[in-house]
Amino acid sequence: CGPQPPNVRLLPFAPQREILSRCALAVHHGGFSSTMECLSAGAPQLVVPLTGDQGSHADAVTRHGLGSVLRHALGQGAFGVPLTDPARLDPQQVLTEARALAADPAVAGRVADFRRRVDELPGPPEFVAFVEELAGQAPRADRTR
Repeated sequence: CGPQPPNVRLLPFAPQREILSRCALAVHHGGFSSTMECLSAGAPQLVVPLTGDQGSHADAVTRHGLGSVLRHALGQGAFGVPLTDPARLDPQQVLTEARALAADPAVAGRVADFRRRVDELPGPPEFVAFVEELAGQAPRADRTR
Protein backbone atom coordinates (compact mmCIF):
# COMPACT_ATOMS: atom_id res chain seq x y z
CA CYS A 1 0.00 0.00 0.00
CA GLY A 2 2.97 2.31 0.29
CA PRO A 3 3.59 5.13 2.75
CA GLN A 4 0.55 6.47 4.61
CA PRO A 5 -0.07 9.80 6.35
CA PRO A 6 0.59 9.79 10.10
CA ASN A 7 -3.15 9.71 10.87
CA VAL A 8 -3.71 6.49 8.87
CA ARG A 9 -3.23 3.01 10.30
CA LEU A 10 -3.51 -0.06 8.12
CA LEU A 11 -4.48 -3.22 9.97
CA PRO A 12 -5.04 -6.80 8.80
CA PHE A 13 -8.18 -6.90 10.97
CA ALA A 14 -10.15 -4.35 12.95
CA PRO A 15 -13.09 -5.01 15.29
CA GLN A 16 -15.51 -2.90 13.25
CA ARG A 17 -18.49 -2.95 15.63
CA GLU A 18 -16.31 -1.96 18.58
CA ILE A 19 -14.72 0.86 16.59
CA LEU A 20 -18.06 2.08 15.23
CA SER A 21 -19.54 2.36 18.71
CA ARG A 22 -16.91 5.02 19.48
CA CYS A 23 -17.14 6.94 16.17
CA ALA A 24 -18.80 10.29 15.58
CA LEU A 25 -19.35 9.24 11.96
CA ALA A 26 -18.67 6.34 9.59
CA VAL A 27 -17.83 6.87 5.91
CA HIS A 28 -18.42 3.68 3.95
CA HIS A 29 -19.52 2.18 0.63
CA GLY A 30 -23.07 1.29 1.63
CA GLY A 31 -22.76 -2.48 1.78
CA PHE A 32 -25.44 -4.26 3.78
CA SER A 33 -23.13 -5.32 6.63
CA SER A 34 -21.47 -1.91 6.97
CA THR A 35 -24.83 -0.16 6.95
CA MET A 36 -26.35 -2.50 9.54
CA GLU A 37 -23.29 -2.42 11.79
CA CYS A 38 -23.40 1.38 11.79
CA LEU A 39 -27.10 1.26 12.71
CA SER A 40 -26.55 -1.19 15.55
CA ALA A 41 -23.51 0.74 16.81
CA GLY A 42 -25.29 4.10 16.69
CA ALA A 43 -22.91 5.71 14.17
CA PRO A 44 -24.20 8.33 11.72
CA GLN A 45 -23.28 7.41 8.15
CA LEU A 46 -21.86 9.18 5.12
CA VAL A 47 -22.43 6.65 2.35
CA VAL A 48 -20.49 6.57 -0.91
CA PRO A 49 -22.27 3.85 -2.94
CA LEU A 50 -19.99 2.23 -5.50
CA THR A 51 -21.83 -0.76 -6.96
CA GLY A 52 -24.80 -3.10 -6.87
CA ASP A 53 -27.41 -2.51 -4.19
CA GLN A 54 -25.30 -0.04 -2.19
CA GLY A 55 -27.27 2.87 -3.63
CA SER A 56 -30.50 1.48 -2.18
CA HIS A 57 -28.89 1.18 1.26
CA ALA A 58 -27.69 4.79 0.93
CA ASP A 59 -31.22 5.87 0.06
CA ALA A 60 -32.60 4.09 3.15
CA VAL A 61 -30.02 5.82 5.36
CA THR A 62 -30.93 9.26 4.00
CA ARG A 63 -34.68 8.57 3.91
CA HIS A 64 -34.62 7.84 7.65
CA GLY A 65 -32.35 10.79 8.42
CA LEU A 66 -29.53 8.56 9.72
CA GLY A 67 -26.87 10.07 7.48
CA SER A 68 -26.31 11.28 3.97
CA VAL A 69 -24.92 10.13 0.65
CA LEU A 70 -22.28 11.40 -1.77
CA ARG A 71 -22.88 10.44 -5.38
CA HIS A 72 -21.56 11.34 -8.76
CA ALA A 73 -23.10 9.74 -11.83
CA LEU A 74 -21.41 6.43 -12.49
CA GLY A 75 -24.49 4.62 -13.65
CA GLN A 76 -27.44 2.91 -12.13
CA GLY A 77 -27.20 0.31 -9.40
CA ALA A 78 -29.27 -2.84 -9.11
CA PHE A 79 -32.40 -0.86 -8.22
CA GLY A 80 -31.90 2.10 -10.56
CA VAL A 81 -30.19 4.19 -7.88
CA PRO A 82 -27.25 6.41 -8.91
CA LEU A 83 -23.80 5.29 -7.76
CA THR A 84 -20.49 7.06 -7.13
CA ASP A 85 -17.47 7.40 -9.36
CA PRO A 86 -14.62 7.53 -6.80
CA ALA A 87 -12.37 9.35 -9.28
CA ARG A 88 -14.84 12.25 -9.31
CA LEU A 89 -15.08 12.68 -5.53
CA ASP A 90 -13.82 15.97 -4.19
CA PRO A 91 -11.96 15.36 -0.89
CA GLN A 92 -12.97 18.80 0.37
CA GLN A 93 -16.64 18.01 -0.32
CA VAL A 94 -16.32 14.74 1.58
CA LEU A 95 -14.67 16.52 4.53
CA THR A 96 -17.26 19.31 4.56
CA GLU A 97 -20.18 16.88 4.43
CA ALA A 98 -18.62 14.62 7.07
CA ARG A 99 -18.05 17.50 9.50
CA ALA A 100 -21.58 18.84 9.05
CA LEU A 101 -23.13 15.40 9.48
CA ALA A 102 -21.07 14.54 12.57
CA ALA A 103 -22.06 17.85 14.20
CA ASP A 104 -25.80 17.59 13.45
CA PRO A 105 -27.69 16.96 16.71
CA ALA A 106 -30.88 16.00 14.85
CA VAL A 107 -29.06 13.18 13.02
CA ALA A 108 -27.43 12.06 16.28
CA GLY A 109 -30.86 11.90 17.93
CA ARG A 110 -32.40 9.85 15.12
CA VAL A 111 -29.39 7.50 15.10
CA ALA A 112 -29.62 7.01 18.88
CA ASP A 113 -33.36 6.31 18.62
CA PHE A 114 -32.80 3.80 15.81
CA ARG A 115 -30.06 2.08 17.82
CA ARG A 116 -32.42 1.72 20.78
CA ARG A 117 -35.01 0.17 18.45
CA VAL A 118 -32.41 -2.27 17.06
CA ASP A 119 -31.35 -3.20 20.61
CA GLU A 120 -34.97 -4.03 21.47
CA LEU A 121 -35.34 -6.53 18.61
CA PRO A 122 -35.45 -10.20 19.57
CA GLY A 123 -32.16 -12.04 19.20
CA PRO A 124 -31.22 -15.55 18.06
CA PRO A 125 -32.31 -17.26 21.32
CA GLU A 126 -35.84 -15.87 20.99
CA PHE A 127 -35.95 -16.89 17.33
CA VAL A 128 -34.88 -20.46 18.13
CA ALA A 129 -37.52 -20.67 20.87
CA PHE A 130 -40.14 -19.39 18.41
CA VAL A 131 -39.17 -21.98 15.77
CA GLU A 132 -39.19 -24.76 18.38
CA GLU A 133 -42.64 -23.65 19.50
CA LEU A 134 -43.88 -23.70 15.90
CA ALA A 135 -42.43 -27.20 15.50
CA GLY A 136 -44.33 -28.34 18.57
CA GLN A 137 -41.34 -28.62 20.88
CA ALA A 138 -41.14 -26.92 24.22
CA PRO A 139 -38.44 -24.24 24.21
CA ARG A 140 -35.32 -25.15 26.13
CA ALA A 141 -34.69 -22.98 29.17
CA ASP A 142 -31.07 -22.28 28.17
CA ARG A 143 -32.19 -20.65 24.89
CA THR A 144 -34.26 -17.82 26.30
CA ARG A 145 -32.99 -14.69 27.94
